[in-house]
Amino acid sequence: METRAFSDVIRQLRLDKGMQLRTLSELTGLDNSLLSRFEKGERLPTRSQLPLLAKALDADLSALSQTWYCERVLGELDACSEPFEVLRMAGLRLSKPESAEPFEAPALQPLLERWQAMRDKESDAYRRQCDWQAAHYSMILAGFPFSKEEVQQVLLQRKSIAGKDLDEQLALLNLAEAQAFIRRWAMQGETLNLGLINRLHGLLLRGIAEGGRFRDEIAVLPGSAPLPPAPQHIQAALENLLSAYERESASHPVYRAAALHYRFIRIHPYPDANGRMARLLLQYSLLKAGYPLVQCCAESAIDSYIKTLEQAWQQQSPAPIARAVADWVQGSLNAFFKATTSS
Repeated sequence: METRAFSDVIRQLRLDKGMQLRTLSELTGLDNSLLSRFEKGERLPTRSQLPLLAKALDADLSALSQTWYCERVLGELDACSEPFEVLRMAGLRLSKPESAEPFEAPALQPLLERWQAMRDKESDAYRRQCDWQAAHYSMILAGFPFSKEEVQQVLLQRKSIAGKDLDEQLALLNLAEAQAFIRRWAMQGETLNLGLINRLHGLLLRGIAEGGRFRDEIAVLPGSAPLPPAPQHIQAALENLLSAYERESASHPVYRAAALHYRFIRIHPYPDANGRMARLLLQYSLLKAGYPLVQCCAESAIDSYIKTLEQAWQQQSPAPIARAVADWVQGSLNAFFKATTSS
């Protein structure tokens, strides 16, 4: 186990390769003076800079990250009068399995019961509208700027959009088909498993790229998100996700779905389409619990979705996402009631 300071580790890695600082600077894109401060122990790199250093130095990112985290912990404990007691307390907390947090959404229950009593009145036209709107918002969140008219043209009229990238249009069609599959899987009581997850990813990328295969490179999420597991740990992380999902079978369905979304994004198992996958899994969990397909956010609330994810990273908890999901469910139910009573 590595016990040396982070500064000594990266300096020795560079020297072992016979590399000059200026060469390391060229390989990482980091300033030469900044790298020098890293090696002198005057400054720690940011989390997003760790993969750059690991790649340039041919170092194991997981081991380098552990040394980096150790350095940060020691820095925080520098002024602590009883550091070993603090570490003991932290160890006890870390050794406990992740458990569901208390979550309540009392305003949803009467709406949900009303919807379940009226769901037979849902018209095919209204369901199609919900399906294309959900696909539209998810694609916008994924960075595909489709307009409502373009989405309707592709999904309802089955016509291509002149001048629009064909892979983007195919991605939209694939997402709509994946939504149809999770509806069926939920109705048939399909149990969530690794094979189902890989199959769903394959549907999203069909005709575009090879789906259902884990990334083989280090991933870095934006903002304050934690570093996703290294490629060799992805399968174990997904198995832990599935175990947590089963343990939380008695939790509130909204919290359970939000936790699934949150943990999947943290793992970021695939090279592409992880956000769309997380939102599909959220929908699957809600549908299986007897909820409607929800609109993950309105077109005007994209920033709110991003801020919700950032809050979840900062709190290391799916609770902010669960609160947002409760709002999405309530909005979807009220839209159904409005459409049903006005028809």
